[in-house]
Amino acid sequence: MLITGARHPYKIDEKYLRSRNANVTDPKGSFDPLALSGYKLKELIWTDWRTGEWEERPAGPGSIRLIVMGKMVEDKKVLAGAYTP
Repeated sequence: MLITGARHPYKIDEKYLRSRNANVTDPKGSFDPLALSGYKLKELIWTDWRTGEWEERPAGPGSIRLIVMGKMVEDKKVLAGAYTP
């Protein structure tokens, strides 16, 4: 969801992550998209920014704020930590 309230689906699956050389595996080596860091997700969103469809592209990935279930996603933490109550 953008600042305007507009929602845009953004599918992040194994094929997408592999094509962008994002290593997202758990300690056992299995695919786990929640092993992605907050900053890496911001980089992916920024790189694939939909110009013309979304608002103006931010200056860089660090300008993007991700909020999951009411909590700000920290850059250095993995997404799995963002889902803990």
